[in-house]
Amino acid sequence: AARLLKLPLYATYHTAIPQYAEHLTGDAGLVDFLWKYLMWFYDQADCIFVPSQSTADELIEKGIRPGKLRLTPRGVDLKRFHPAKRNGYLESHHQVREGLKILYVGRVSKEKNLPLLARTFKTLSRQRHNLKLVVVGEGPYYAEMQQELSGTQTVFTGYLTGDDLAAVYASCDLFLFPSTTDTFGNVVLEAQ
Repeated sequence: AARLLKLPLYATYHTAIPQYAEHLTGDAGLVDFLWKYLMWFYDQADCIFVPSQSTADELIEKGIRPGKLRLTPRGVDLKRFHPAKRNGYLESHHQVREGLKILYVGRVSKEKNLPLLARTFKTLSRQRHNLKLVVVGEGPYYAEMQQELSGTQTVFTGYLTGDDLAAVYASCDLFLFPSTTDTFGNVVLEAQ
């Protein structure tokens, strides 16, 4: 439509669809097809916004001309996501008290490498009894992950935003981000 109307076409690349497909299906043919389709689609854009230099490098390696790419840095609200927001939210809303609180925030889906997180937490829990895992988010692996972690000290908060999300970040001791397929995880900046 942009070409027919002689309008510039701008795009953003922020989801690693081929990598997700590989994680979810293991089908190399599908992965190759998706890369070809995505490069055809994005090559039509006049400008492509990317979240990181590594994402830009990946697209260049796949055939996108470097001059089309524009780095769009990410950021977070430092007043909202701050250690001062530690306020007892987990204790009052989810009965999580003492112990080392490990946090995951994001889409609860297998492509985020959450089966590895579940296995690792179960192993660590057998060695250290004071560990608590807090999972913030929703997604297709939610019920299965709950079942996988039953019997452990794991809390699933569901989807959180705003001050509640900031309070959970500030109330935990360690942040884990096991995904190997994200183009850029804003949650990493929020956790910092």
